[in-house]
Amino acid sequence: MIPSDERDRLVRRNTRLLTVAIASLQVAFPVTLVVAGPAAKDITGNAGSVGFLAAAYFVSASVGAATIGRWMDRAGRRPGLVLASVMTGVGGIGFAVAIAAGSYPGMLAASVPFGVGLGGANLTRAAVADMHPSERRGRAVGWLLAAGTVGAVGSPLLAALLHDVAERSGRWDPMVLPWIVVPIGALVALAAYLAVRPDPRDLAVDAEATPAPTRAARELLRIPAVRLAVLAAAVGQMAMVGVMSVTPTALHDHGHGAGAISVIVSAHITGMWAFGPLIGAAMDRFGRRVGLLAGFAASIAGAALAATEVSATAVGAGLLLIGLGWSATYLGATAVISDATEPHERGTALGTMDLLVSAMSAGAGLAAGFALDLAGYRALGLGVAVVVAAFLIPVTRLREVSRVPARS
Repeated sequence: MIPSDERDRLVRRNTRLLTVAIASLQVAFPVTLVVAGPAAKDITGNAGSVGFLAAAYFVSASVGAATIGRWMDRAGRRPGLVLASVMTGVGGIGFAVAIAAGSYPGMLAASVPFGVGLGGANLTRAAVADMHPSERRGRAVGWLLAAGTVGAVGSPLLAALLHDVAERSGRWDPMVLPWIVVPIGALVALAAYLAVRPDPRDLAVDAEATPAPTRAARELLRIPAVRLAVLAAAVGQMAMVGVMSVTPTALHDHGHGAGAISVIVSAHITGMWAFGPLIGAAMDRFGRRVGLLAGFAASIAGAALAATEVSATAVGAGLLLIGLGWSATYLGATAVISDATEPHERGTALGTMDLLVSAMSAGAGLAAGFALDLAGYRALGLGVAVVVAAFLIPVTRLREVSRVPARS
């Protein structure tokens, strides 16, 4: 047994290291929004290619989350997170090489390690959830999301800066140079994950002296609260991906430059990450269901506002709301699933959630590309708002839960 004071010190140290790691890795995904989407459109000449690229990424992320999540339950959190950071860096380098070569198939190939890596890295929240009790879990995971704001919000602005530097110099490809931030962020994250000691799973606050049998993903999904949490997370993710994945392309087509696109993407990501501690604290106080319903409301309002296409400012405000909606559904679903499961099966549970959510994201990204081509951005936004509204009623049935024990 670790003395209480020493355990508290180790939890604080590990939490700081995990925070640094996720902040560093969150530089990666925004680069795909700012650079990869427009690059795919320029290389292939059609917006549908953006949807296929998003689908390839999210399918890979789903596989990474499920596979690494199961491994983390057996081997510990640290080995899986180390692998995730390495894969992310490799994927970023692969994107740069593919774009430099003008190869769309190469971009699709690079999206595989990139998606696997970020899908696994998202399970950093399992490590944080392990170390904090249920009544503080929402806030703890919320702070982790907030830390990601540093990388996620700064990344689009840095990518735009590097794009402009390359364009002015004429010596580098403006669509290639921004990718340098991805392997650098991955290296910082790798160092932080390697420094985590002991493994967060070994500090789990709710670990049993004699663990109950580990439940398979199928059995975990039989828990009503887990099913509803996965549904809520999937809908919030669908709204985010359905609108965000094609917004940079739509803005690019309307003549907006990299700077304006980056500001709008940063506003969206601010909504996703910056308010995590406030949202998590509210969920700890008022319950998970209230937070999930508020997330749905924000997603509906944001999609409808973006669909107006009144101005870039209106689109940015809509995307900010969609980001807030995603944050609430993501945090709420993570808290519900963490509350309902044992530490030795939590990686599998959250990885399964990410698997199903990413599978829906792949479909949403693919459909969004075609919808943009066939019906336009306005119809896409309104369609997303209607779909989210259709799932409000099931989430009202969620009941607050504590751990649901396995049957012996």
